[in-house]
Amino acid sequence: MPVTMRLCWVVAGVLLVGCDDDGGGGGGTDASVKDASVSVPDSGQAGADSSASGDDANMAADDAGQADDVGLSPDSRLPLPPGDFDLEAIQVGMAHDAVRYLAAVAGAPAPIPVSDDPPPALGEAYVTPFNTVIRALTAGPNSNHFYSQLQAFSYDNAYVLLAEDVEGSPSAETVVRTVPGFESVLRTPVGEWGNPRWHPTDYSKLVHFDSNADETVRIQLTDAATGETETLFEFAAPYQRYLSNQSFDELSRNGRWITGEVVAADGQALIFAFDLTDRALGAQLDPAVLYGGPCTPDPEFGPLDPDWIGASPLGRYLMVQWAAAGTARCEGLESYDIRTGAYVGHVTAGHPHSDLTVLADGTTEVFVTLEDPGPAPGGAFVAGEAAQDVDSENPALSYRELPGPATGESEPRYLYATDYGAFEHISCRGPAGWCLATGYPFPDNGATDPLEDELYLLRLDGTGVVRLAHHHSTGREYFSQPRASFSADGRYVIFDSDWGFPSGDTIAYIIDLAEVP
Repeated sequence: MPVTMRLCWVVAGVLLVGCDDDGGGGGGTDASVKDASVSVPDSGQAGADSSASGDDANMAADDAGQADDVGLSPDSRLPLPPGDFDLEAIQVGMAHDAVRYLAAVAGAPAPIPVSDDPPPALGEAYVTPFNTVIRALTAGPNSNHFYSQLQAFSYDNAYVLLAEDVEGSPSAETVVRTVPGFESVLRTPVGEWGNPRWHPTDYSKLVHFDSNADETVRIQLTDAATGETETLFEFAAPYQRYLSNQSFDELSRNGRWITGEVVAADGQALIFAFDLTDRALGAQLDPAVLYGGPCTPDPEFGPLDPDWIGASPLGRYLMVQWAAAGTARCEGLESYDIRTGAYVGHVTAGHPHSDLTVLADGTTEVFVTLEDPGPAPGGAFVAGEAAQDVDSENPALSYRELPGPATGESEPRYLYATDYGAFEHISCRGPAGWCLATGYPFPDNGATDPLEDELYLLRLDGTGVVRLAHHHSTGREYFSQPRASFSADGRYVIFDSDWGFPSGDTIAYIIDLAEVP
């Protein structure tokens, strides 16, 4: 039985899927390693023959493709959201051009103590020491956005997507609210929309799976403005449900691709990419075929399901983050041609908190995370500064380019040396060349370093960060962790916080970077 290395997804205090520790152990799908061909007959919804089988579905999985030949053409760029907000021109926050954010380094930016100010009530403005304004999105009892890697805001910034407790009930609802008024316009019980994601170009629409309540898996489109739902595609037998954790990631930023994994009653699985434009399946990978070919089952747990499956930002690659670490096949983060399923390359051996985005050139797709350790003496940072001994003694924010080489892994490009407390989650949902990081307390080294307990923007050209706010979260419960994310144009930042009260409500808060105190 394969083991699924599950993360914990909690919204509004409701645990959506199970959690396993790093040792794996339970909750996995019952997929067989026997010969199981991929067969997805035309369902009548797709309007195209989407069947494939066996090795054809995996397109000779050990045959490396060429980056220029997959998905979009090489000159494709990250689409720009509507509006005229310019993140480069903001007049709020605390900007630094340093490479090292360590209290022990002379000349590094100074840490800023977290105040014990009370949280702002709904309708109130809280001015931070960083010259930004925090506002509550709801009055409670509990509200959360979904995750750092996910886009909470519609791409025109008209709506925000939350999960909220139903007062007096153990249930929670998925809620669409207006921005900036935060008025509820649409709500449904959590789970009715399976993994809802804002469509990047059809701004009021949410792409999602159905509820897994029956034995038909559907990909659907719901209009937040009207509440109307359209079914785009139905998976034919034998597939009966989608896997929430593996199908959790975002659409491609051009709005064309959604990815995930579906399973049959007997455990037969299909990793897939679905073309929302042509309404047909693209890449189709059978894990049993992979583990019967180029991949080696784990010696203790056997074949492992992926941690997550996603589309690269420009829709070139189907990205599969395997539970096993390493540089062999079905380990670390792999890139496949999103249309054919041909194996293309290997990005990284690990599976840390991370996100995918595009550099400021609009075409280079990258995987952004924290590398430990940072560059060794003789190495350098992206901005050109030579590495020192202290850099190899601490982690560094970094990125690796997609799709990666056919063997080995992409080289890390180091951005900033930090303390461990500078990084818990990262969001690269905003403009090309920018990400948003969430720091947390790290008292182990006896010092408070800059960026701990903070939300801050980082430039992927290595030229500096913009510190935005303290999140005031204890992080003692998963659903109170900030896991900050930001809008496609970078204007709005959203995060969750219990504001120093671990037994109190967790509320979603927003920062409007166009609002000058």
